[in-house]
Amino acid sequence: MVKLVHKPIEVKESTQVALLIQEGLPKELLPYTIYAGTGYGRYLEALLAIPATLREAQFMGAYLHQSLAGFMEYRLSNQKIFLNNIYMGMGNRGQGIGRSLMQFLFELGKKARCTLIQLDVFEQNEKARAWYTQLGFETQQENNWYEGIVHSEEQVRGIKSSFCQHDRFFLLKNGAQAQAIHKEYGFSMVEIETSKAVYQIGRLGQLFYRLYSIEQAHDEELLMALQILDPHRKLILISADALGPHPNIRFTPIMKSYRMACTLN
Repeated sequence: MVKLVHKPIEVKESTQVALLIQEGLPKELLPYTIYAGTGYGRYLEALLAIPATLREAQFMGAYLHQSLAGFMEYRLSNQKIFLNNIYMGMGNRGQGIGRSLMQFLFELGKKARCTLIQLDVFEQNEKARAWYTQLGFETQQENNWYEGIVHSEEQVRGIKSSFCQHDRFFLLKNGAQAQAIHKEYGFSMVEIETSKAVYQIGRLGQLFYRLYSIEQAHDEELLMALQILDPHRKLILISADALGPHPNIRFTPIMKSYRMACTLN
């Protein structure tokens, strides 16, 4: 029997890890994530160059014959572990690699005196959901994913007129940094301040803005700011709360994801 070896992912394996994710995610879901373009491999290379003790994200590989067969990415914080990713190579599935990585994670959690392991899984991935259930995970929360159509020209004119009395109704707080990061990696986070709040908004490739709350979707100043910054992007909203009718954006439900958790004894 071939022995499976666990060891931290190295910088030189960044591209291989990115390919494992792209192969493992359903193609129709990739555009809604940071993994769609070639830039994620460069981002991962920069991340892994930081010593593991100085970063939150940890990457553990599973090796067969000294070759990377699968990996997981996780974060340990406040006595909890969050499993961001776990993927196996197409030719290495069904060999117990995923189970061995999860066993490593459970043992790590117990040693670190963690009380909980959490993860997210898309509703389309029924096989993974069933597997996590077998491992003792239960669904904590259901998250709705919506896609929003950008303002029409008529709507833009109407919204602009409501702000005409203001010289400035939003502030882009990290514009240069976000642009440089997006150019290098293909995704970024912009920080926008309106009269209501300061928001962190994701940008995915050239297609989407990513919103994280109902409150963001109903701040017309924020929506107008996003329209001004890039009128061609659509909106992706992820929320555990149901989204009612919106006065200016037509949001369409596109999928669900589930937050699952397992208690550590």
